[in-house]
Amino acid sequence: MSLPRKSQSERRRCGSGGGSADFSPLRVDHVLRILQADRHVASKRTEVRAPSICRSHRCLGIVSAFTLLELLIAVAIFAIVLAAINTVFYSALRLRNKTSAALEESLPLQHALTAMKRDLSNLVPPGGLLSGTLQTTVKTRMDGQVSPDFFTASGQLDDLVPWGEVQKISYLLRASSAGGPGRDLIRATTRNLLAIIQDPPEEQALLRGVENLTFSFYDGTQWQTSWDSAVQTNLPTAIKLELQLTRTNATPEAPIALVVPIHVHSRTNSTGG
Repeated sequence: MSLPRKSQSERRRCGSGGGSADFSPLRVDHVLRILQADRHVASKRTEVRAPSICRSHRCLGIVSAFTLLELLIAVAIFAIVLAAINTVFYSALRLRNKTSAALEESLPLQHALTAMKRDLSNLVPPGGLLSGTLQTTVKTRMDGQVSPDFFTASGQLDDLVPWGEVQKISYLLRASSAGGPGRDLIRATTRNLLAIIQDPPEEQALLRGVENLTFSFYDGTQWQTSWDSAVQTNLPTAIKLELQLTRTNATPEAPIALVVPIHVHSRTNSTGG
């Protein structure tokens, strides 16, 4: 059963007086087109605004970089590191200078002790033609002599000189040639032991700044301050020398002691058959 169609006048009355909207296809399509147009305009405005914001930031100079506070902190850290490196470097430099000075001061002392040890350890026993007696009471009486005459086989053999290895050694203490404190330790050497007229000995400066030099002789039981091989018929078992350096400060320094054992050998330069 079909419903009766309303007349055109009735439809007009319903549209005007009933309050209900007439949602015709044409009118809906028109509304959709308006919404799409508004959405497109809004998207265009958003696309246009983004470049304008970026251009405004560039105009203001806002870029990715270090701030002033970060630069100040970096400079402060760099200065602290440089100060630490400078302190370590100059500390190492001062230590090197002190070490070099100490080595330079100890080298003459070591050289003097080595030469004296070589002389004493090679003493020749008395009785030969070139070996005299070891006597602390009889000396050559050279100026400043503080040791007996040691006859030792520490001479250097050379093809240019006719002397043998046996030589006479004496130690002297004389006023400083440089005008400094203390006295100079001098080693006097006589190579020609058969000369009728003795030539002046060759003098070699070993050490400066020496206050005193003493010798002690060990007979096997105790240390003695004097020795005479003509009476005791032999050499001591050991010889101790004590070297007192000049004080550089108010604190007294202990003397440097060197004990040299004497190994007596039947060595002689006698020409007899």
